[in-house]
Amino acid sequence: MSVAPTTESRRERRLLPPAVFIFHCGRCGSTLLARLFAADPANRVCIEPEALRNVLQKWRNEPQRRDVAREFWALLLAQGDAPRPGEQRLIVKFHSLAISLVRDIRRIFPEVTFLFLLRDPTEVVASLLRWTPHFLADDSRPALAAALGGLDRPLTRYSPEEWLAWYVERCLHFAWEGRDCFAEAIDYKDFSTRYLGVVNRISATPFSPDDARIAQTLSVHSRNVGEVFSAANDARKVPPGLDAVVAHIAGSAYLRWRRELEVTPGSNSNRP
Repeated sequence: MSVAPTTESRRERRLLPPAVFIFHCGRCGSTLLARLFAADPANRVCIEPEALRNVLQKWRNEPQRRDVAREFWALLLAQGDAPRPGEQRLIVKFHSLAISLVRDIRRIFPEVTFLFLLRDPTEVVASLLRWTPHFLADDSRPALAAALGGLDRPLTRYSPEEWLAWYVERCLHFAWEGRDCFAEAIDYKDFSTRYLGVVNRISATPFSPDDARIAQTLSVHSRNVGEVFSAANDARKVPPGLDAVVAHIAGSAYLRWRRELEVTPGSNSNRP
């Protein structure tokens, strides 16, 4: 029995219909894409809600529990509760770990547009080395490894670089296994020509890079205010020798995706 709500139940509760789910491999501009969507007041955008992250972790650890799937469904729909005037659709950016459950989420929400964002794994690992989130810290290794699999040696034999490369490989792997779930996959290297196009197409808005809100969103407000999001800028932050380490673990997974994107530019050939 499906846990998805009926159209009537959504109307009675005044819920925004989920329109887009953003999945990603981490540090690939997924927050940028979400914020570009947020420039349109017709979109309610939720970026990695903590409650959803927690229930997804429970679901990943116990995938057969239907009560957890129902809890996820209810929490997600709650993100679109009580829409404000002008809001038309709900867009959710998930934590990168959600990619391991992409097929389960697709079964619950068959009508939602799924997007997958990826990036050269060397650049992702370089970013993660500069700031490593807690879920990838050393004390989190055993639980994460048990949940995602794919280890080829004992955990203690993975260097920090290799451990992070393993995680990126797992994200690319699960996305590949569920590639028929995605309406579109986009490499970060194409963000300047693709991200805004996706936003305009789904939201039916006429935004251009010159619009004030878009221009502001395209700037990184961190250490250097006004620094434009740039793959070239980030590439200069890659430590020497890192590429070889990462390529050995995650290179083939990324190459497989690159070949897929070259065959079907702009969309996924297995679009649902």
